[in-house]
Amino acid sequence: MVGRGSGPVIVDLTELRSWSAEGQLAITEAVRRLAAAGRSLELAAIPADGSLVPRGDCPPIPVHADLAGALAAHSSRHGEPPAGRHQWRTTGWPGGDDAGE
Repeated sequence: MVGRGSGPVIVDLTELRSWSAEGQLAITEAVRRLAAAGRSLELAAIPADGSLVPRGDCPPIPVHADLAGALAAHSSRHGEPPAGRHQWRTTGWPGGDDAGE
């Protein structure tokens, strides 16, 4: 994840209904690793319970209401046109309908 770009990594959690403490820890660890490389991680559409509670030594994690808002905020901060954006998607999740993307 760190070596594939220079801007922020936006994680779309739209389909996530809840997450474990281990999942939250994985996010905060990714935030630290990206920060060490001069990058940031932003979250779109965290679970409704808003349960992301990073430890006090974690860099800030911008949270957006949805993916469109996250992308719009990034574009407006950096002046990048939408065509200049790259998206990587994970595929092949068990039970997923995203095969072939």
